[in-house]
Amino acid sequence: MDKQRNTLLEALSRQGSAICADVLSASPSEPAPDVLEQLDTIASDIMKFVEPTDSKVSGFFISYYRVRKFDGLALRLISRQCEEKWTRENEAKLTEAYSRLGWTHISSLITSSHPLRFRTNYAPF
Repeated sequence: MDKQRNTLLEALSRQGSAICADVLSASPSEPAPDVLEQLDTIASDIMKFVEPTDSKVSGFFISYYRVRKFDGLALRLISRQCEEKWTRENEAKLTEAYSRLGWTHISSLITSSHPLRFRTNYAPF
C-alpha cells in the first residue's frame, strides 16, 4: 500500500509540476480558471496524503504557489530546501523569490556573497 501511495504522489507531483511549468512559461496575466481548478484539485489530492513541506512534493508546491501568486509560501519552502542543502540552484531560486517579493536588499546580499560560498578557484594549502 505504501508503494502505491508513493507512486500516486510522484505521479500527481509530476503532473502538477508540468502544468505549472506550462502556466509559468506562457506567463499570461492570469491563468485560465479551469487550469487553476485542475491545479487546486491536484494540490488537495496530494495534501490528503502528505504535508506540502514534504521533500517529495515540495517542488510541485513551490511551482503551485508561484502560479497562485503566494510568493511568501513559496519562499518558505525554498528556504527550507536551502537549510537542508545549500546549492547554487537553490540559492538562485531563493534570490528570485526575494526579488519577486520586492526584498531587493536581501537579494543583493545573497548575490554579493555568492563568490564566497561557491568559489571557482580553490587552492588547498
